[in-house]
Amino acid sequence: MQGAGGVGGLLEVSYYGSSTTNCFPAFDGNGNLAALVNAADGTMAANYEYGPFGEVIRATGPMAKANPFRFSTKYQDDESDMLYYGHRYYKPSMGTWPSRDPIQEDGGFNIYGLVGGDCINKADLLGLEWVIERKNGFLATAYCTTPVDTFLDLANTVHLDYSDYKIWAHTSDDVPSYCKKYLVPNSIIIDFGANIDPGDRHEFNFLQNVMEANEILANRWWSEGYFCAITPSASSSLITQHLRMDGLYYYIWVGHGNGFGAINGDGNKRLPAVQPRRYTRYGIQQLRLWGCDTAQTVGGNHHLPNGWEKNVARVGGFMGFTEEVDLWNWEKYQVWIPGTNQR
Repeated sequence: MQGAGGVGGLLEVSYYGSSTTNCFPAFDGNGNLAALVNAADGTMAANYEYGPFGEVIRATGPMAKANPFRFSTKYQDDESDMLYYGHRYYKPSMGTWPSRDPIQEDGGFNIYGLVGGDCINKADLLGLEWVIERKNGFLATAYCTTPVDTFLDLANTVHLDYSDYKIWAHTSDDVPSYCKKYLVPNSIIIDFGANIDPGDRHEFNFLQNVMEANEILANRWWSEGYFCAITPSASSSLITQHLRMDGLYYYIWVGHGNGFGAINGDGNKRLPAVQPRRYTRYGIQQLRLWGCDTAQTVGGNHHLPNGWEKNVARVGGFMGFTEEVDLWNWEKYQVWIPGTNQR
């Protein structure tokens, strides 16, 4: 179990009482034990529900108390209310580690907090994790906090493909060096197309609303430490440069589609458009194209990959539209496609 940090690594639970009870565990997406299934007859032997900091708020079934592996598949002592993570103990009723982070403030200002207080969306394998320092640069700094951390752990932390890590982490290392700093993508680029025509009121209002929403998002992302830049009236050549830039994490475009997935930064269908194909150096986390027909393939087939998804990590996603869209129908034609990260 500990080779995987223990999270989601439990295979079977056996209880030896007047008779032996063998159970198979069921986990949620973060590796928290959600249920135990009796191996003999398939009935539920235990069910668990957790609060936002991992505290057990519901435990039912004949094996619920007898089984000590619960949140994050960690051993929990009911008397002390402590979970053992291998390097530190965690107290879910308080939402903190009782002991300080071994790397002190290098792991963040809150040296007692578990995964930044976001236990619902994140997991910590050993009471330690990769530290990502985002300071509004094109690239963020990442370093591991224990010799057992891996580049796969880093890929899972930044939500990029492990197969690309030597490119996006700017390294030739096969194994991360303890506390060595690596540079990882930190740039969110938002391009607005040129010549957005107010003549079509519904389409114009739709694009205006999307622009305003992305401006709000840009301010939030900047406050979180990402580098975030908005380019008004971005030309097709500049769009291509942005897609090829080192450090790109998200790319967002708002403007006119040119048909069959193409986008036109110049706002003129007579000028060369940016075609749906591979541009990025590695699979980025997200690619969002807010424009007509950006998820449409040649021949007019809908809901099929058209080439943009090749720029996106397999753990990421591409968003586009299969038809012409406006203020009233955009949700009907919006599609999300998993990335394929193909060259």
